[in-house]
Amino acid sequence: MTKTAYEIIYEPNLLVTYWSFRLMIGLAAFSAALCVTIFWLTRKNRGIDQGWMQKLALISLPMPFLAASFGWIFTEMGRQPFVVAPNPTGFNQVTMLTQAGVSEATSVTEVVISLSVFTVVYAVLGVFWFRLMKRYAYEGAPHVEYEEPSDDADKPLSFAY
Repeated sequence: MTKTAYEIIYEPNLLVTYWSFRLMIGLAAFSAALCVTIFWLTRKNRGIDQGWMQKLALISLPMPFLAASFGWIFTEMGRQPFVVAPNPTGFNQVTMLTQAGVSEATSVTEVVISLSVFTVVYAVLGVFWFRLMKRYAYEGAPHVEYEEPSDDADKPLSFAY
């Protein structure tokens, strides 16, 4: 049975939604596991200057951004388009309007309260962040004593561009 163009429009791309969800969760889980590992190593007075840890830390830098991107792809590709743009012809009994896509289990009061609480929490966190950044900016970088350079031209460089 062949599908018409109208039928194809209303089917989300399952391959993209399936894998984007798994990549989002996997990248977030890896980032969380790495944070827990680093926290555990620093609490045991172990250095995190091992080569494998440094490589993992460097690799993990873009992972939260990638996880957020895959989450956005998952959300948008899995969206039911007829809730956003209803089908006026009612093809295949797809006539759900946006107003019918609203949750009946959540009241307007609950939505207002939750948005207000999130706004207050993020405002408080923003104030703390600003004060910490201001304090560290005024304190400046810690003073470090440097040794006099010796004649070590024959030694291999520890780091070079």
